[in-house]
Amino acid sequence: MPRKKEDMIVDAAVERALANLGGVLSPGALESLRRSGRLALKLDPRAQEIIRMLKDRPSVQRSGILGTSDEEEDDDGALGGGRER
Repeated sequence: MPRKKEDMIVDAAVERALANLGGVLSPGALESLRRSGRLALKLDPRAQEIIRMLKDRPSVQRSGILGTSDEEEDDDGALGGGRER
């Protein structure tokens, strides 16, 4: 089952926030911070608003083709699935 786009956005934000801590903290401490970060982003109303905006933003799948839904993203860039610019 493909992961939700919201989860991928949250995971990417958490990984960016923790990127410089890998050499300082133990793997267990990093995983604890990952869980806390994910939970905080999923519960904060402002963070959810930003995640919705990012999720709804069209993604470029191929040069000149924009994807507009999760279904089209799972399509692996098949022609005809997106709008041309």
